[in-house]
Amino acid sequence: MMSVQRFAVIAVSVCGSLAAVLLGIAAAADFGGIDPVGRIAALGVALAWFGASAAGPAYYARHLGEDTSEQRRIVRLTVLTQVFSVALAVAAVSRNLAVTWVSLETTTIVGAFLVAAGDDRRDALEAAWKFAILCFAGVGFGLVGIGLLAASAKGIPGVVPTNLDSLALVAHRLDPRLLSLALAALLVGFGTKAGLFPLHWWLPDAHSQGPTPVSALMSGGLVATSLAVIVKVLATLQGVALVGAFQHVLIGSGVVGLFVASFSMIDQRDSKRFLAFSTAENVSVMAIAVGVGTPLALAAFAVHLLAHAAIKTSAFLSLGALVACRGSRDTDRLAGAIGRMPGATSVLLVSIAALAAFPPSPLFVSEVLLVFAAFGAHMPWLALAVTGLLTVAFVATAQFAVTACLGADKARSAKGQRLARLYTAVSLAPIALAVGVTLLRPDWVLALVRGVAIATTGRMPW
Repeated sequence: MMSVQRFAVIAVSVCGSLAAVLLGIAAAADFGGIDPVGRIAALGVALAWFGASAAGPAYYARHLGEDTSEQRRIVRLTVLTQVFSVALAVAAVSRNLAVTWVSLETTTIVGAFLVAAGDDRRDALEAAWKFAILCFAGVGFGLVGIGLLAASAKGIPGVVPTNLDSLALVAHRLDPRLLSLALAALLVGFGTKAGLFPLHWWLPDAHSQGPTPVSALMSGGLVATSLAVIVKVLATLQGVALVGAFQHVLIGSGVVGLFVASFSMIDQRDSKRFLAFSTAENVSVMAIAVGVGTPLALAAFAVHLLAHAAIKTSAFLSLGALVACRGSRDTDRLAGAIGRMPGATSVLLVSIAALAAFPPSPLFVSEVLLVFAAFGAHMPWLALAVTGLLTVAFVATAQFAVTACLGADKARSAKGQRLARLYTAVSLAPIALAVGVTLLRPDWVLALVRGVAIATTGRMPW
């Protein structure tokens, strides 16, 4: 007979999955007048939310056979995962910076509890403290930035200083000195949540130590949403001269972050930490695209955000099955997985190949667009730097795939086989949804990409 706690976990997860589908439909079909950048971010959140919710019952099943207190803890974690997801969705679609700030602050509070619930309690608690301290400090800067933005609009009649649509109408009348301070504080605040270098040090620990569904949700949804908020602010102030300076800051942060993340991926023994550094790498690529700021570069940003959300969610979930089976995140312990768990390992290999931007991965398309955009913006040095560093990341990703999935089987275990079968089906879902929408309604995808470019630059990307 199904226990009350097990039923609660399944019911909450099903409700979360349905909510994610509704969010995705609303964003793709342009219901509710969501702005183009918000629609892209909301679609990314929907993909990660659906994957995390659908995987929840399978992931937590092994704990639901334990004592009542543990079962209740799992129910609380499932509910908190949904609260985290709802807060992300609100932050993605909101055009009010105050609402966005409250939503992202909620993800910090709830996220700390979720990260602390990882299997390795000591390391998970340390990661949760790092996540909480850095993100609370970052979000504090965000609040200061909102205050300075309001101060820069002081004396302008009829303006709502926290509303981006209202600010867009008076962008050229804002006090430039206060506006520069506001943008700096907002970049630090939301950049911390986005995992931009050098504010990303919480990301490898939090993504690797938290429960696998939480890792997928943070990697696929949290960092992209926070970066999308920065894009919304810069798009609101397009045409203001000092915005260009902050775009160069994003380029610098992205290039250094791409360097650090790419070389950190080489010979990384912790498989979940490898995927966490891969997230930092992809965030850096998106930051560079936003920094270049041309229509083609912002089209690359839109494609990259959507593709990364789907692929990284699938990668984390399929890896979670292998980790559960082996009882270890070490890549050497995972070696030979293709022979033991061909389903989950095949999904992971496809995800890893897509993350490596192996054609015809959409990440390959977005990265090629970014390189072309850098040449088009008369920054050949940037195009060459990005190409070189992405080559390093490609080699590191290929090394991980060979070691973890195709290496020699060093120890056999039957543990987690049921979880593996469930995860195999669930981990396919985000990629299948993204591919299905692209094939069935390519006009929606093209409209979204064009919409982001037009909304942020006022020009068509092609």
